[in-house]
Amino acid sequence: LPRPVAPCSVVGEVSAAVAAELGLPRGVRIVSGAHDQCCNAVGCGVTEPGRAMYGMGTYLCIVPVYPAAAVRAATPERRAAMMELGLNTEHHAAPGRFVSFIYNQGGALVKWYRDTFAVAERREAAAAGRDVYAELFAELPEGPSSVLVLPHFTVTGPPRFIADSAGVVSGLTLSTSRGDILKGIVEGA
Repeated sequence: LPRPVAPCSVVGEVSAAVAAELGLPRGVRIVSGAHDQCCNAVGCGVTEPGRAMYGMGTYLCIVPVYPAAAVRAATPERRAAMMELGLNTEHHAAPGRFVSFIYNQGGALVKWYRDTFAVAERREAAAAGRDVYAELFAELPEGPSSVLVLPHFTVTGPPRFIADSAGVVSGLTLSTSRGDILKGIVEGA
């Protein structure tokens, strides 16, 4: 394995042969990356302690930033309490900072919806080069959904990690549309 380095560290240069093949100038540096949510936080300008980012993707994720001094000064009891709650702490992509991740399902639920309620539309959209998500989201009703969704379709995230969790879709009637269900999923997440 390579030696671990801090994010944004120069770890080498693109070889002359690869640079020529890709049409790059000589000497292009190769820079180490970071965890996706740490990079998202940098891109959102969330690099200072006391700030947090709310990212939305497969999972919804809150990423608070801590100063290195606070992490180093944390008592063993505080570290144990954070670990017990599943609040891992890792290096931020910004130097001298640390982050934690608080997350739960988000886009994964929308993908489940697509794969469950829009199988034919997904195939048709893919064959025609259309965005099936845009089509599905066009079906969302105005105003709040009449459907309430508890988005625990799999193990929940920190601080509880409820392994036997199960989602709930409540409020279904014969007039409930597909769009109502999708809106309920988005609102619940």
